[in-house]
Amino acid sequence: MYTDAQLKDSLVSHPRHYIPDRRIEPCEVMETWGLVHHHYLACAFKYLARAGRKKNAVLDLNKALWYLRRFETIEDPRISFLEEGSMTPHLLLSDWRIEPQTCRAKAFFALYHFLQGREVSTQKLQDIIQQEITHLTKTH
Repeated sequence: MYTDAQLKDSLVSHPRHYIPDRRIEPCEVMETWGLVHHHYLACAFKYLARAGRKKNAVLDLNKALWYLRRFETIEDPRISFLEEGSMTPHLLLSDWRIEPQTCRAKAFFALYHFLQGREVSTQKLQDIIQQEITHLTKTH
């Protein structure tokens, strides 16, 4: 995690749409969760992490869905590379000020459990993100 002094804005190393009000950067989570070894899951996480922080949350969530669907067609879905006790979704939700009952929170938990090899499919993750898209579309 970064200190306040290290949270200087930089378009390359600390983009605004990922950092403000957060001590945990999405890239730290991707590294800890092993997502850097799976491009499509890393991209899905990236768009899920920034949804609503840049411009268009629905667009970001649709991009997350696209990458999850690509992952299913290209990579072996039977992966398990996340160790119990690593950076948890609870820590992310607290740091990123995401309400636990939201679809985004549920999506982070589903991805975390999938990475642990639990009985969670990427389809469940897609369904959760689709619910959030539907909700955002109705409220805007």
